[in-house]
Amino acid sequence: MLIQAGEGLRFSEGDSQTLLYGNGRTVWANDLGPHCTISPNDILINEPLAPYYCRGDLVRSLDHISKIPGPACVLGDFVPYRR
Repeated sequence: MLIQAGEGLRFSEGDSQTLLYGNGRTVWANDLGPHCTISPNDILINEPLAPYYCRGDLVRSLDHISKIPGPACVLGDFVPYRR
């Protein structure tokens, strides 16, 4: 599934393991899994390889105070949810 990269990914409220992409009435969720520990207070850096997000793209984090890079995580499948 390809998700247009024009709008940024964001953390799900209260769940730092799930990234959301909202587009109209459909919200796409991507579960990073327990192996990826990005803090919801970190700056999220998206690195799509094309104008779309897709499985296998990297997201990285950057500590918002110290600017120290955090982990890089690989995106999994995007699951659509209707609002």
